[in-house]
Amino acid sequence: MHSDVLSSLASPGRLACTAFSDPNQLQVKFCEDASQPCGIEPRTNRRWGPYSQRAIESLRLVGFPDGYATEEEPVPEPDREAVGALLVMRAITGIQLRHEHLTGRWIGGLSSKTAP
Repeated sequence: MHSDVLSSLASPGRLACTAFSDPNQLQVKFCEDASQPCGIEPRTNRRWGPYSQRAIESLRLVGFPDGYATEEEPVPEPDREAVGALLVMRAITGIQLRHEHLTGRWIGGLSSKTAP
């Protein structure tokens, strides 16, 4: 979740993304093309960082308004807050996590790829 790690993982043309709870507030942080990291609180839609137009449009397509959530423009209401974070991560990365992505040995806590 540290900004330096996200920036290092997001080399040019690559994206790094993580979700975490700190402690009562769920957040998603991401970094595109090794730029400054961005963040969002899926429950309130509070955002920070330099969002690309692609990220803004991707979030809009899954139901997140451009600004703070209001009664007129609410965020999606999943049955659990973590589902909202997964929806954001899917919009930002274009990847839908499946069970097999989360199984197997972990390498350094950053990747779920199985070691050789």
